[in-house]
Amino acid sequence: MRWLVVLLGGCAVVLIVGLIGLTGQPVMAVDGVRWQETPTPQPGQGTITADARLRKGTDTNAAVVGMLPAGTFVTILAVETGQAITLGSVSSSEWYRVRANTGGDELEGYVWSGLVEVEQMPVYMPAGGGGVLIDPETDPVPQAFGPASIALTQDGQYAYVGFSLAEVVLKVRLDDLAVVGATELYEYFPLACWHIALDASEEKLFVPSDTWRKLFVIDTQSMDVIHVIDDLTITGMVLSQTAPELITWNGGNTVNIINTETYAVREFTDERVGFVHIRESEQGPTHWYVQTGDEQSSIVGLYNTGSKTWDYSIRVPVQEEGEGFHDLVVLPDEQKLYMATIGGWYPEYHAYGWLYAVDLNSQDVSILPIDGGAMALDASPDSRWVYVATAWPLPNNNNLLVVDTQTDAVVEQINLGVSPTGWACTEMDDVALAPAAPETAYAICGDAEALARVNLDARTVEDRLVFNREDIAPHLFVRLPGTPTGYVLVQNSANAYKLNLDESTIEGVVELPHIRDDAYVYDAVIDDQGHMLIAQGESVLEVDSSDMSLIASHDLPPDIPSVWRFTLSPDQTKLFSVSQARGAEQYQPDTLLVIDRADYQVVTSLHLDGGAFNERPYALPGGSKLYVLGGWQNAAVSVHVIETEQYTLHTTITFDDPARPGISAGPYYPFAYDPGSHTLYVGATYVVLGINTDTDTITQVINLEDSARALGLEPWQLTYINAVGLVYQPQENSLYIAHLDRSYVSVYDLNAGQFLPLAIGVQGSFPACVFANDDASTIYALNVRSDNITGIDVASKTVDTVIDLHAHR
Repeated sequence: MRWLVVLLGGCAVVLIVGLIGLTGQPVMAVDGVRWQETPTPQPGQGTITADARLRKGTDTNAAVVGMLPAGTFVTILAVETGQAITLGSVSSSEWYRVRANTGGDELEGYVWSGLVEVEQMPVYMPAGGGGVLIDPETDPVPQAFGPASIALTQDGQYAYVGFSLAEVVLKVRLDDLAVVGATELYEYFPLACWHIALDASEEKLFVPSDTWRKLFVIDTQSMDVIHVIDDLTITGMVLSQTAPELITWNGGNTVNIINTETYAVREFTDERVGFVHIRESEQGPTHWYVQTGDEQSSIVGLYNTGSKTWDYSIRVPVQEEGEGFHDLVVLPDEQKLYMATIGGWYPEYHAYGWLYAVDLNSQDVSILPIDGGAMALDASPDSRWVYVATAWPLPNNNNLLVVDTQTDAVVEQINLGVSPTGWACTEMDDVALAPAAPETAYAICGDAEALARVNLDARTVEDRLVFNREDIAPHLFVRLPGTPTGYVLVQNSANAYKLNLDESTIEGVVELPHIRDDAYVYDAVIDDQGHMLIAQGESVLEVDSSDMSLIASHDLPPDIPSVWRFTLSPDQTKLFSVSQARGAEQYQPDTLLVIDRADYQVVTSLHLDGGAFNERPYALPGGSKLYVLGGWQNAAVSVHVIETEQYTLHTTITFDDPARPGISAGPYYPFAYDPGSHTLYVGATYVVLGINTDTDTITQVINLEDSARALGLEPWQLTYINAVGLVYQPQENSLYIAHLDRSYVSVYDLNAGQFLPLAIGVQGSFPACVFANDDASTIYALNVRSDNITGIDVASKTVDTVIDLHAHR
């Protein structure tokens, strides 16, 4: 696309005040006007090139929100068509909806595109390809996290599964639950696919990205992306039974109807109705069963699209303010409809909700409490049963409920069991009966990362496909001094993987000696003499790292807490560990142990106030101080500073912001140090704190939610919490931050004081440990819940390597 580089300013009409290039690339002259070939930018970031007026609309007559001086940094939220501005024979009608911070005030509005120099970002890449065909006998199968949606073929041969927490779509052969194809959409992180649908021919699969307002069309044979429809927000969709159309909605007044053959989009709007759920009626294409409503009640009924009137509507009082309506199913005989809701939470990961049964003839409503909350629904072809997929019940074995539609009572509870690694089959985001075999249902189990095949006649689970293998669980990298190699420790095993950081390869697997049979996770470190120290609870093993032979087993005092995780002092004479008291009923490490390597006796045992603490303290280079990070989940962050001459509390640094509380306590190491500025960066739940280690004061607060805003997203669109791993990159003067829950790495430019406009998805799950090679040209992440290692190339800010540890057993 050609777009003009012109400047506006001064008055309500367009005024040409100068000409500049947008990207610094060579430009051409046409009729005295310079222009350049540049792809239309996606939402991202940019800089205002001359004083500009921020307007309420895409028109120079629109009201002015504020002034943006030249050089103002803006986040581009959307690219929209507005008033065309013409110069010579070339015109542009593009306007950017932007967010800017001027004078401490955050403003949003519209700026004409010619006033913005756009930063192109690697996270926004054109669609195309992405298809991978897989032979399950010989090919590695992509890992995926957060299964959320399922589409079944009519013949019962295949299922297509979308994911809310992974940038892939998988094709599953149903007779043996084998993955035989995948579409990889890593460039669209975070994809957030909550819905999925086949067209009538089953040759095309429609996959929406909730984040990027895109609808991908995938060829089901090649699994390639063959088309992308932009500017669609989709919270629900259903295939029309009467036309080659896909009906999509987003809870507002407009329904987008997509021709599945031409991809044309037409809008249906009724300003009086907010469309929450839609299902077609057998009465014809002009009749929809619709759910709408307000905070006090939900309204359901038969809606006529031709006249935009209700044939009838039924008001259903909600049980609780904020109750979420997750699914709606109409019985095939259209005598009843059912709505699934989640109301809220009890303690201990336990939800509640309701199933609403609405008789469409009598208009009577029955309400069934559902332990765990009702998440997804499907009905048997004979209208005899409704199957309710629950969210988070407790006990967590009432996963799939069978409701008798004659009595509207739960008559059976089907326990889907647990995954091989012990995760319950809770958070059931979707359930579907096989069209060709309605006695079989397929259920998505989000917490177990699984697709379960259920025999509805026998009320039993027949088989299960787990998408995210985590039986290895890498959790720590132990560097071998003076070499480019080290060892990756894994859970519940004496084995360790030897990783070459220069080559990004696994060189082999070694067995560590004398590891306890009941050891689950444990730390190790290698000193300058090549001696590996391995924590084993009541002892520390000393091992020759050259041949893995045991040098000694050092018993620890019997009256101290068990030691499983630790750090080594800079002079290598002490071990530092934060542990919890023996017999503690809940996880709360709050005792700092200082252990002397000379005799493995305790030099100091210091109780720490302020919550639960990360088990690995940070020792300042030079060894003068220790920094111990702690806090409660919903309270202040505390960093205890311990002086190491007497091992006494020097000071406590507190960050107390009710809007950004807590840390992710546990086996993490959320520290990075900049020796030039003497700044220690400490990761917490919502922030990274910069601490001046000379004054022990907080000098910088990096809000993790800004990593979402840097992408042009609102914070609620990206799970940005829990900075559990940090790497300081000295050449760039930047921080690489591992975000645990959504499994990505962000980059914070310390020079500019802002996040770069990218999020590097690690193509794995839960990056619990991050580190770099010697020249910090590659950042590595150990992904504890997907058994792989990600290598990120610093120069390109992209994933360079993904190492599957299963291939190196």
